Amino acid sequence: MSNDTPSVVIENDMTHASESSRQRRTRVVKVGGSLFRNSGFEQRLANWLDANPDYNHLLICGGGELVDVLRLWHKRHSLSGDAAHWGAVSLMDEVAKLLASLVPACRLIRLDPGSLELPQGNAIGLVSDFLRNRSGLPTDWQVTSDSLAAEIAAVFGNLELVLLKSSAPDSRDIKVWAASGYVDPYFPEAAASLPSVAAVDFSTGKLFLAN
Repeated sequence: MSNDTPSVVIENDMTHASESSRQRRTRVVKVGGSLFRNSGFEQRLANWLDANPDYNHLLICGGGELVDVLRLWHKRHSLSGDAAHWGAVSLMDEVAKLLASLVPACRLIRLDPGSLELPQGNAIGLVSDFLRNRSGLPTDWQVTSDSLAAEIAAVFGNLELVLLKSSAPDSRDIKVWAASGYVDPYFPEAAASLPSVAAVDFSTGKLFLAN
């Protein structure tokens, strides 16, 4: 592709990014699928973004209960690990579309595997095309949306990563997070190059910065 290929394809109408948004740092925010179980979650997410105006946020959605069904089908119908993995990635895109309808202040964008220009402002990413072309992670259940969000943060220049979760971690050590199931088993490796990893207990708003 040519060098002027944009890294994002806009999926909904938007105004031009302001000069101030271009000057902000960008961080990747993984939106845990479990958060969608809570009524009013979308307004709390909008409030959280408003309370963090010093950043551009690229939101990556977990698959939540939709992926739970896929896990069941994987066992019941003997799906291959590869088919289950990419099915889960496709479901992440479907959840992203739903979230964009709930939080209209965030643009819905399709990450372009041909370029790494960062989006401006707050955006929700459609990731399946990007990951099919750029991901180097294993395609099985040891990798979930937590590691995929970490990989996206790494590929876009080792950005900061924030995980929005429905509970608090037991430790600030991401290896403990993985061992306890708070994140997937591959996450410590996927996030190893990132300058900052944090988890937010969205029930309280408390942030836990990983060591």
